Amino acid sequence: MTTLLFLFDLAGGVDPAEYEAWAAAVDLPRLRALPSVRSYRILRSDPAPEPGPQEIAAATAVPLRYIEIIDVTSAERFSHDMAQPGIAEVASTFRRYAATPTVLTCAELAHTAPSSLPAAPLPGGDRPIPSHQEQASMTEKQTLPAPPNQVTATPAASPEEANAHFRGKLAFEADPADIAKAIAADTVNFTLVDCRPTGNYTKTHLPGAVSLPWADITAETATGLPEGLLITYCWGPSCNAATKGAERLSRYGRQVKEMIGGIEYWIREGHPTEGRRPVVRGEEKPLDWGLVV
Repeated sequence: MTTLLFLFDLAGGVDPAEYEAWAAAVDLPRLRALPSVRSYRILRSDPAPEPGPQEIAAATAVPLRYIEIIDVTSAERFSHDMAQPGIAEVASTFRRYAATPTVLTCAELAHTAPSSLPAAPLPGGDRPIPSHQEQASMTEKQTLPAPPNQVTATPAASPEEANAHFRGKLAFEADPADIAKAIAADTVNFTLVDCRPTGNYTKTHLPGAVSLPWADITAETATGLPEGLLITYCWGPSCNAATKGAERLSRYGRQVKEMIGGIEYWIREGHPTEGRRPVVRGEEKPLDWGLVV
């Protein structure tokens, strides 16, 4: 097992209460859930209530306010976990809070398990250094304050990070309104792919869509679709056939986006469909939203 130590002070202008609220609500639970993390604690160095002799104070002074102690199965696996999209955002937020941290990678000495080490006295004093178990207990008692609310518990990303994130989403998604406008304006330069079972497609589907159930997508069927951008869709938010279809199509080298909302929200927004049971614009009924088979 490897122990990583992050020693840091807060960046200029950062409110300690804001950082500690974020750490309690986001940083600690998210990192503790990583497969590579065995334990994770954050310590805050507060002034000693009883100053000792000058030489002891000089020897024990800590110029940095916070210490993160992360026990991991390996530094390599931890780095891999931290690169995952959701966790990378946590790391980015940490970098905004912390001034340049000092990072130490530590390995425990052989045959020196913390439970076997007695508490040692400080030179010239009678207060012992807490044992490993005592430190853990003290850490649990030092609870960081709760965030003021869940809306601002996680600080907003910078405008640059937000722009990159939302531009990234638009590279993978399209919505019913934009697709309907393209159809109405006769500017369609993509192919709609209905990833539901064929029987559902026969009953009703988006205008001009082709049927290719996601489970039937192979290298051959993917190649057989028209050239250019493909837009997958399925029933609605509770159905992920469109996601499965997009994954397979991209696996076989096709450029693809997913229509969010599915055919349910296509109908809810008043757009027409084709098929054995078509929905006519302006005549849609609540029954059509569920598309009962």
